[in-house]
Amino acid sequence: MAYLSDCEWDIFVSYAHDDKPKVGPAANWIVKFVEGLAVELNRYTGVHFDIYFDQNAQRFNEEIEGILTKVRRSAVFLMIGSPNFIQSNWCRNEIRTFREGKDDTSTIFIAEIMGLRDRDYPVEVPNNLQARFWEKENGVPMTLTHNEKKYRLLLAQMATQICGKLEELKKAEEERGPARAQGGGNGPAGLPAPGAEPVPGRVLVGWARDDEDRKQLISYLDGIGVSAVDLPQGPPEQRPELDSALEAALGEAAVYVQLLDRRPISAPAGAESPTYVQLEAARARLGADDIFLWRPDDLDPEKNDDEKYRDLLRHAENPTIAELARAVRDRMAAKSVAPPAGSEEPLVLVINADPEDREFADELMDACDGRELTAILDDFAQEDSDRVGWADASAVAFVQGKVPRSWLTARCIVFNRVLAGRRSAATSKGQVILYAPPGPKAQVRIGGMTRFDQIDVSNQWSTAPFEQWLDKIGARRIGG
Repeated sequence: MAYLSDCEWDIFVSYAHDDKPKVGPAANWIVKFVEGLAVELNRYTGVHFDIYFDQNAQRFNEEIEGILTKVRRSAVFLMIGSPNFIQSNWCRNEIRTFREGKDDTSTIFIAEIMGLRDRDYPVEVPNNLQARFWEKENGVPMTLTHNEKKYRLLLAQMATQICGKLEELKKAEEERGPARAQGGGNGPAGLPAPGAEPVPGRVLVGWARDDEDRKQLISYLDGIGVSAVDLPQGPPEQRPELDSALEAALGEAAVYVQLLDRRPISAPAGAESPTYVQLEAARARLGADDIFLWRPDDLDPEKNDDEKYRDLLRHAENPTIAELARAVRDRMAAKSVAPPAGSEEPLVLVINADPEDREFADELMDACDGRELTAILDDFAQEDSDRVGWADASAVAFVQGKVPRSWLTARCIVFNRVLAGRRSAATSKGQVILYAPPGPKAQVRIGGMTRFDQIDVSNQWSTAPFEQWLDKIGARRIGG
């Protein structure tokens, strides 16, 4: 039983498995360190502390959520710091999971076995909680061995500090009153216990270049009651088979998630990357609020030299995998609850048109008369403070007639940013680009953009297709 009764483990040891080679002088360094720490902890207190130390290689299966549950139910987090640690998505995920709901970093300790070469850990920890088990010899960094005096001194200091923190947590636990049953409740972080009532519907987590993040997300989702749609092991190379697989998968999906890495998924020569293909397929089947784009928090979109992919990264969010899983679950739960009859929020439509195209915009405003919606005509200024109606907008229509394509592109980019910033607000019912006279126009296609319906009436102006689109988004006619 753990020293702290509302925890399953007193100490969780997190390390990069690349730092535990099978052969050579470093093969047993981490194992000997953990064993020595346990001895020192017991020697100082006479107490047996429960330490979780997984010596197996990382596994991406049903055991992942079990390991992260141990992270959540541990009192102290001890990382074996190294360049391999900060490069490991799995290690970063463990520390993020431990930190959820905590502002205090005094329960995180670092035993550093090698310098980081000007990099940073994924969490700031006070210097007194870090121990450097390496030093430079003739300018070369060398890891200290367990039989060196400095190593033993650092180990004793770390054990003393961890003991002090555990005793402090024990005292706080006793002051709170009777502890919860072992292994039950929310654990020390106050986080929801794993396992939840299943959510209706399924989520499609698209193919990703880094399958590690994808499998971690699916494991998280499964742990909170969200079922994922099955996909083949990797995207088919031939476009017909790829389209067919996506059509079948999206037919089962209520929500779509795309995980982005530093580059799109590789594709055969001359073929479009599955990264773009699957996202366009999702946009054709699902609403904007049902699509989640994610990127790692250490990935800077502006440093990507691929303009199309850089724009896609700009519109991706970067929460932790656990936070992303909960956001997906919340969205699916919201979709599964049908509003009572007559309780839907009223539609607010913003028609965005330049003064040069005001004639067409006025006709669209007239087409909105006699419907259950509020129509607002706005030039959609670039400055946030100058926009009209966007706080309540549930649909948008852009008009491109006399203005150049660059006008439309700029407005679409601004709109996409506004929509991303109000994901938790009213559901977006739809967005349309209406191409008006004079002359035919090429449809706008911008990587990373929210999907727009597109209506081309530039050769023969008519509001009839726009009125059909109003029917599509649920703008009912008054009187039936």
